[in-house]
Amino acid sequence: MIDVLKLMFNSTRWEDRYGAINGSILLLKYFYSPEENEPTIKYFFWNTIRSEQISKLLIDGEFRVRNQLGLMMKEMIAKDPQKGATHFQAFHDMILSNIE
Repeated sequence: MIDVLKLMFNSTRWEDRYGAINGSILLLKYFYSPEENEPTIKYFFWNTIRSEQISKLLIDGEFRVRNQLGLMMKEMIAKDPQKGATHFQAFHDMILSNIE
């Protein structure tokens, strides 16, 4: 599933990126646990998504993708507050500068 989500995140179609965000939200809700977790899932969220995708998606040309990204970020922070707060503080300025 993670490989499919990676492909969808890198698609040129906004519908695919939107679907990747929704799929990631479901993966977080039902399969992510900070205490006990498969390292592949943790790596996917905290390295692949946070490091490679969020900065691109925050300035995505499609507003539906940007809006849905907020829900995914909220879920990431809720699932792992300590890690989430630390990582997303770095996006603070970028988020505020892109408010329309």
